[in-house]
Amino acid sequence: MKPFRVREEYAIAKAKKVIKEMGLIGPPVLAKEVAEHLGIIFDYHMGVIDYPIAFEVNGECYISVNVSGNEGRDNFSGAHEIGHFDCGHFRLYEVDTLEKKVLTNRERQVLDREADIYARELLMPKDWILQAVDMPLTARQVGELKDLFMVSWKAIIIRLEELGIAHRNEITKLFKKARA
Repeated sequence: MKPFRVREEYAIAKAKKVIKEMGLIGPPVLAKEVAEHLGIIFDYHMGVIDYPIAFEVNGECYISVNVSGNEGRDNFSGAHEIGHFDCGHFRLYEVDTLEKKVLTNRERQVLDREADIYARELLMPKDWILQAVDMPLTARQVGELKDLFMVSWKAIIIRLEELGIAHRNEITKLFKKARA
């Protein structure tokens, strides 16, 4: 079977299920702890491979996230890789391996988008973001949200935009204003 569409509602439901199972009531959600909860072996690496990897060997699931020096980015990368497992990508589809590419670019994009949605919902659920935001939004608050939710600048900005809280251009203006 090949992935042909992003299962957004499914990814959201899977992330919400983990939040509920773990009894999480607010940020931050740590990808490493979620992996342990799901029985996924989670580690960090440095060196030749400068991207996160996920693989399954003999029924065991493994994730290794490259250490980027940005905890928020590493946490989101880990949650993204967890999404591949929890959304069943390794069970449902024949996926690429280090030795062989089997997916088209479009199929890879479908699976990566689904894993991004999962990570976003796991680390930054809508309700938690809405509770944490004080309007009007300031550059300082965006930074505080990034730190609170333990994600990257890019991830928090995209999430604020997705929720209609602020457009990326508005956030850029906030930062320019704060620097002036």
